[in-house]
Amino acid sequence: SLLRYFKNHLPFFLIEFGELFFNILTFFKLNKLIKKEKPDFIYYRYALFEFSPILLSRKYKIPLILEVNAPMVHKRKSKHKFILYRPAKKIESFIYKNADAIIVVSNFLKKILIRDGVPKNKITVIHNAVNLYDRKIKSEKLKSKKVCVGYVGSVNEDYGLFNFIKLIKSNFKNDSKVNFFIVGDGDLRTKLESYVNEHKLSNLVSIIGEVDHDEALQYIKICDICLLIDSKEYGSPMKLFEYMNLGKAILAADLPFVKEIITHKKNSYLFKTGDYQQLLKYLLLLIKDENLRKKLGENAQETITKKVFI
Repeated sequence: SLLRYFKNHLPFFLIEFGELFFNILTFFKLNKLIKKEKPDFIYYRYALFEFSPILLSRKYKIPLILEVNAPMVHKRKSKHKFILYRPAKKIESFIYKNADAIIVVSNFLKKILIRDGVPKNKITVIHNAVNLYDRKIKSEKLKSKKVCVGYVGSVNEDYGLFNFIKLIKSNFKNDSKVNFFIVGDGDLRTKLESYVNEHKLSNLVSIIGEVDHDEALQYIKICDICLLIDSKEYGSPMKLFEYMNLGKAILAADLPFVKEIITHKKNSYLFKTGDYQQLLKYLLLLIKDENLRKKLGENAQETITKKVFI
């Protein structure tokens, strides 16, 4: 996309100034919309540097509900040289202070905001959710007679996929009873494809690439085991809820948000984050034990309904 092209080719400080400048465009566009629609409140998903919805909320005296999916300043600083770090931190504090209510996607993220000075009673945790009707989707994908192990989601460095591919090479290269696939796109995809081709793993591992949501659900449908290898500790990936909703045996890292949702040996198997030998141990167990996979999947699906992640 054009946005990805600019992010990959422009100096990062120019991108930061561009994000600040974007407030001008947002302000006039949203101002026009408020005048026309006269909303009772503004629901705003927080983006770095974007403070114009707060200004308009104050101008028109309209309550603003802020959705926070990540500690954006911390996230940016951990990945890039952050030229505008101090202004960004002040803007973030201004946004948190002036929002009437804040919604976050995990208790771990709530703790981060409290640490940053946001009053506890201002924050509500609402986990991600799924549509129960997705269970009725018929998969057009052919189910292999082999045990199918799948990952569906972003294909980036944060998610442990390259180390997992190396684990497959070391332990499953001559295994005829299992196959693996990765569905999704991201910065790591080309590197994964090159590694699979270089080590002649294409009969064992399929890198599917980006598909639409309905097709992604079809791939989950044919899985026997679904993976969440690593993630950002404050997040709430949709894939976890979709795995559960479709009744799949889940093998996941024991990240804080994961343990808010699923329980080891009840509706999943959880390995210590970054411990690929423990991951391998549990994966071999699940590949071998069909009844265990079925039990975990049924319990995961029941959890979705009972905890009202719908």
